[in-house]
Amino acid sequence: MKTYARPDCAFNNAGIPGAPGVPTHAYPEKDGDRVMSVNLKRVWFCMQYELEQMLKQGGDAIVNTASIWGFVRAQGASAHIASKHALVGLTSAAASGRRKQWPRRWCGSALTRPPA
Repeated sequence: MKTYARPDCAFNNAGIPGAPGVPTHAYPEKDGDRVMSVNLKRVWFCMQYELEQMLKQGGDAIVNTASIWGFVRAQGASAHIASKHALVGLTSAAASGRRKQWPRRWCGSALTRPPA
């Protein structure tokens, strides 16, 4: 906020694959914790600061990248997929009930379209 007095938009994009190819039952907790920390929690913490400021100034836009993994399922990428599904839910929850304060929000991938 010291550099830019008013953010008009924010784009949150974070993602690491973790341990690809490892089945869910054998996925190491350490790797799962790291994936959740980077892919979900870091975006969540960024959103907290962005939302605080944007709600003060009356809205604007936040875009969170979930990638296609936020919308599909596949074997061998359970932590990554869970983190991206959670990011879709986080974005939806943050926007819920704030239509007037927060007219624009989008969480998607290159294969989805922003709302009209």
